[in-house]
Amino acid sequence: MRATGKAMEKKVTYAEAILVDEIKVLKVFNVLNVSNDLKLPTDPKDPKDPNDLKDPKLPNDLKLPNDHKLPNDHKLPNRRILVAGNRSGGVAVAAMRRWPEAEVVAHAFDFHHARAIRKRLLDEGLPARNVRCSAGVGSMGTDPMPSVGTDPILECQPFDVAFFMTTPQSMPAELVLDQLQDIHANLAEGGSLYAAFEGDPDEALKTIRLVWKNVNVLKRAKHAVLFRAVKRGAPVKTRDFAATWEASVPGGEPLTFTTYPGCFCHRRPDAGGLALAEVAAREGNGERGMGKGEGGTGNGERGTGNGEWGTGNGEWKILDMGCGCGLVGLLVVDAIRRQSSISNPQSSILNLQSSILNLQSSITLIDSHARAIAAAKVNAARAGIEAEFILSDDGLPRGRVGEYDLFVGNPPYYSDYRIAEVFLETAYRALKPGGVCLTVVKTATGLLALQEKYFRKAEVIKRRGYCVLRSVR
Repeated sequence: MRATGKAMEKKVTYAEAILVDEIKVLKVFNVLNVSNDLKLPTDPKDPKDPNDLKDPKLPNDLKLPNDHKLPNDHKLPNRRILVAGNRSGGVAVAAMRRWPEAEVVAHAFDFHHARAIRKRLLDEGLPARNVRCSAGVGSMGTDPMPSVGTDPILECQPFDVAFFMTTPQSMPAELVLDQLQDIHANLAEGGSLYAAFEGDPDEALKTIRLVWKNVNVLKRAKHAVLFRAVKRGAPVKTRDFAATWEASVPGGEPLTFTTYPGCFCHRRPDAGGLALAEVAAREGNGERGMGKGEGGTGNGERGTGNGEWGTGNGEWKILDMGCGCGLVGLLVVDAIRRQSSISNPQSSILNLQSSILNLQSSITLIDSHARAIAAAKVNAARAGIEAEFILSDDGLPRGRVGEYDLFVGNPPYYSDYRIAEVFLETAYRALKPGGVCLTVVKTATGLLALQEKYFRKAEVIKRRGYCVLRSVR
């Protein structure tokens, strides 16, 4: 859950500006006989509240508004346009106004950015049904990652034209390459990619030529460069950008994790996440009591008085917010289930399997990034842990209160801790009385004050050079 602040969505970057200017004069769709003055009428039933994006039947997806009907004498041509990498929605607006009869799909990896794009389209009086928040731009090609939040009304067919932009701040280099490859796989043969880069134009040209064979420089501005690439056959080279590595907590067996570019802690375990997982695993195994005045018995036992933590029947409800690849939450669940089998003198392989089954529904993993959810799903399945996955940029649905025994979160700390506050507000609302909130930060001061705003106090636990903050609901 690494969404940027709202101010960044409002800023028009050099890459967006050069791409929008090109769209305004582009003649690529003249053969479609598309009338530029034909407008899509606004459906009065189209939701105007950008905060209401979730369909009850699809809780993790963007809400699908009603189709916008064209006049009977104007049928939508079978042409699809992809817009990727543009977080503000400005490029999608330009494409929809330039070719109002085409199907324009605006893609974002992060739910926060998808929400911003959708709001921009609705504010402009344009249809927002094709805003896609998913791990890849489409289901064509060889992308191994499962899509998350994909609009089910979109047909699995290639795009005719793609518009892509990137800035040094918006994407790491590996994600740029991965998305260029993904776009290539989902573009029709002979289709064109218009790609705008900020930064060194020569380096940008080298980057795009790692994937695309036929590349021309269309424009060079002071701070951005625009390329046109045409799909002719296979890409220059097909790369697997996924990474697989292992992580464990003391006393636990290593779990294998797969990550993708754009997913938090790609290619290696995050040290802060490991510190949080280690403290949380001790918490779940009952190695820490809740002292007097904190809802515990003061003798090292949980509030149940029988040494069990959670529901009292060996089950724990854990919420991992900003889960990334699932590093923290999955390590904690695995440590608890293994400790449960060891502490049972009649334990066996069958008992361990039974324990795993009993704990399958005990964890909820939340992230705003579709690739994080995709990776967490793969990793949970590999570990034999059945979990609930929620793609969201504002925590749990508001109606879910007091369900969890343990909250773990590794929040980002920019934007004056505004995103971290969403984590803590969710933790306070989601935890049962006596439930434990654990967060991690490099230096405790800022987050400590914020956590104590929601909880009466927070204990600082030093681990791996990080500070794990522990509070009790």
